[in-house]
Formats: sequence, structure tokens, C-alpha cells
Amino acid sequence: MSSRPTLDKPTGQRFARPFTDKDFEWARKNPSELKNVYERLRIAATESKAMLEKLTPREDRHKTRIALWLWACDMFLFYAELAPQILIQKGSHDKNVLEQLKANCETLHARTRRLLSSHYTDYTLQSEDQVRFQIHLAYLDEMMCS
Repeated sequence: MSSRPTLDKPTGQRFARPFTDKDFEWARKNPSELKNVYERLRIAATESKAMLEKLTPREDRHKTRIALWLWACDMFLFYAELAPQILIQKGSHDKNVLEQLKANCETLHARTRRLLSSHYTDYTLQSEDQVRFQIHLAYLDEMMCS
């Protein structure tokens, strides 16, 4: 799942636009393909994470790189959990699943700020925040209220 950021010309910032049903048309027409894609993503991220966790870096720069790769694996795992939710009609979601996804997203959000703040400008972090988290949190909130 991704969002397409739009440029806000007055501020120069890129904001993620909210998801719409149109964003999910392909997935809903091809549910088995969507599930297969995200299942393969989940498997690849799980295997990669297991390998990375075995590493024992000594240098700080290597520790940082491994931390970033582990973060990326966890982001992919989050998306793999979230994606199948778009196949469920509004009002039919399991609220416990949505609450867990939201908690995972908020944890990843905090971790992202910690990991990327030394690499990105505040402006870039704001864009990352919009595209990686706010759009998904808004979607989860919408599903929890329906």
C-alpha cells in the first residue's frame, strides 16, 4: 500500500492524500493476487529480518545500517498486515485487529523519527510522516469508526 503525495504549492510541502475506494479497485478485483503479493512480502521481510538479527556489528556505522534494514523489514511486515484489510468492506473489520495495526503503526512512527532524524531534515521527516504513517492512521481510524 502506498500513497501518492501531492504538492501543496503555498508551503512547498508534499502531503499524502487520503485513500479512496478508487485506490483499492485493483485489489478488490484481484483479491487472491493481492494476498499472494503481500504474503510473499511478509515471507521475504521475515527471512531478511531473521538474517539481520544474527549479525553482530562492531562499528557504529554498521550498527546504524543494520538498524535501518531492520526498520525497513518491520515497515514491510506492517504493510503486509495492513494490506488485506482493504479487502474487507467498511463496517466489517475486526476492531481488535485494527487497534493492533494502529498500535503497530504508532510504534513504527516513533521509531522512524528516532532512526531517521539524524539522516533527514525536519522537512523531509514531515513528508515521511505523511506518506508512511498519517495516511494509514487516518485509514485505520476511518475503518474503526465505521
